[in-house]
Amino acid sequence: MLLSTKARLAKILTLLATRFKPVSELNFSSAFECLVAVMLSPQTTDKLVNIATAKLFKLANTPSAVLSLPSSTLLSCLKNLSFYRTKAKHLTALSKMLITKFKGCVPSTFSDLTALPGVGPKVARVVLNSYFNQPEIAVDTHVLRVAKRLQLTKHLTPEAVTKDLVRLTTKTNRLSCGQLLLLHGRYTCTARKPRCKTCLIKPWCDYADA
Repeated sequence: MLLSTKARLAKILTLLATRFKPVSELNFSSAFECLVAVMLSPQTTDKLVNIATAKLFKLANTPSAVLSLPSSTLLSCLKNLSFYRTKAKHLTALSKMLITKFKGCVPSTFSDLTALPGVGPKVARVVLNSYFNQPEIAVDTHVLRVAKRLQLTKHLTPEAVTKDLVRLTTKTNRLSCGQLLLLHGRYTCTARKPRCKTCLIKPWCDYADA
């Protein structure tokens, strides 16, 4: 009996949950730290972001503390990240807006988060899912690649793939969907040399036989 795509994805997520914990590999201990770490992560590995934020958060882990840092100190903390000057500008502007518009607190809605400097749809969804435990799916290059290989989508843009994955998930498995697919793409279903022989979900995937 052939399973529907929705049922197949549910099976896949159940299997992936036996190998991966669906939690972010970024280090943070507050909503602001989560927002900053995720905002710094585009085009940079989580490992490098964690190194940068370890330095930054020792000096400043609130919006007001970030604004009190000399620009040279802020740049020094972020210098190993890609586009660090632009990210530093976004972080400063973001901190100002949090204070003036949100009383220093990180908002927990998609529209408010995406109004912040440097926060696009993907960053907002990661924060909502990783910190506020909301059933959001953030699509990065790993998730997009895995979703295509598993024939969960025919689309190529993150927004379109997000809509497909939302349609195929329940609120319960939507909580872990994005993170599980990301980790699977990062460690097993890699771009150049996917580890198909040791893949848990190989029975549910046609890519290995292509």
